[in-house]
Amino acid sequence: MIGPAIYSLLAANATVTAIFGTSPMRVYPYGTAPQNTVAPYAVWRIVGGNPENTLADVAELDTMQIQFDVFATTDTDANTATQALRDVIEETLYIISWLDQGKDYDTGLFAFGFTCEGVITRT
Repeated sequence: MIGPAIYSLLAANATVTAIFGTSPMRVYPYGTAPQNTVAPYAVWRIVGGNPENTLADVAELDTMQIQFDVFATTDTDANTATQALRDVIEETLYIISWLDQGKDYDTGLFAFGFTCEGVITRT
């Protein structure tokens, strides 16, 4: 599945782990970040995709669209953390859109996000 692939990709980058930690890494599936998580942290979710179907066999690949949202105490920290994720994610997936940047109403934290897309091999 996509979750383990995301975490192994991010965990291999020293800049990402310096920002988001390692145990635990403060990158969570959407809706699962613990209450009062130390910022910066990020959440991700699959926002679209489709299997790469073939006539002869079951699909071996999926095209996925994944959204990342970063939350931080300052706008500068949100930008820095987002850039770190971007730099790692772009090694495997394509950034297809940038999302709203500003102060998140629910958390009171600064937020910045992006959507990426790519082909993921099924395991």
